[in-house]
Amino acid sequence: MSDETLKIKTIVVCIDFTAASNLALLYARRFAVHSGAKLLLVHIIDPARVSPEEMEAHLALHDIVDSAKTDMQKIWTELAENGIVGSWIVRLGNVRDMILDAVQENHADLMVLGSKGMALTGGSRFGTVAEQLVRAAPCPVLTVVPESRWQEPENDHRRLLLVPTNFSAASQAAFLYALSFAKSTGGSLLLVHAVEYDFAVEPIAGQLEDLRAKDMRMLLASARTANVEAESIIRTGDASEIILELARERKADYIVMGVRGGDQVDGTRLHGRVQGLMHRSPCPIFSIYLRKSTTTSSRKRETRGALSVSELPR
Repeated sequence: MSDETLKIKTIVVCIDFTAASNLALLYARRFAVHSGAKLLLVHIIDPARVSPEEMEAHLALHDIVDSAKTDMQKIWTELAENGIVGSWIVRLGNVRDMILDAVQENHADLMVLGSKGMALTGGSRFGTVAEQLVRAAPCPVLTVVPESRWQEPENDHRRLLLVPTNFSAASQAAFLYALSFAKSTGGSLLLVHAVEYDFAVEPIAGQLEDLRAKDMRMLLASARTANVEAESIIRTGDASEIILELARERKADYIVMGVRGGDQVDGTRLHGRVQGLMHRSPCPIFSIYLRKSTTTSSRKRETRGALSVSELPR
């Protein structure tokens, strides 16, 4: 695994003409330039969610579609003039379903979207749809949250990826994705494990601490094998608060989290925290969704864009 770097060929970017999606596009553009990937800009208009005011202003649905196409063409013209390769589409239908269709049809390696951290409103704004996409996308999702800091890349800046882990299969998949990302960009890792209060009392506290310290040493050894700088922190308390505190304190560039329904390790539902973090994180969040599977081969297919958990050195 030490020779593995992240390969991104196609990036789907969700566009809804808000400040959130504009910021998401900046990140997607950065990835495209770095990896030579194609961008596919996707804008979805759900007729069922077009407000009466919008309908009155545009008089007819086809006018709304034409207006969206004009705006998308303007965005793409500027990107193309700066050497970005790809295309854009405008479609009618359910926002979540249409975006997932575009991801699957184009075999996307990454989806990038902006989240305003609020309920879906209007014709094509995301909000809760962003949370749905995180749980349903067949590829990693980069959610650019409202408080994300945009910084132009600097030659001497080593990007820091904060990787929460509860040592489940999902969090190990996230670790492997973060490791590949760090290797391809020259970044470093901060591995974080939170011990919930219920597991911080005797008689199991000492045994659990020893076990988790051993697990952390294994991850750090994997990072050294890949020539990636990494450190680890184990703290007791609420996982979400620990993650947010460290992300702010260490000025993390990204949080990389594993997501899998039904996982519960040490009483910590790590996947369930993604939605909460999307509202408060100071930096974008990579979500690596690991579906339930019974075989290693199926797991490899279902975590496309990340290395298989079975490749983690022992």
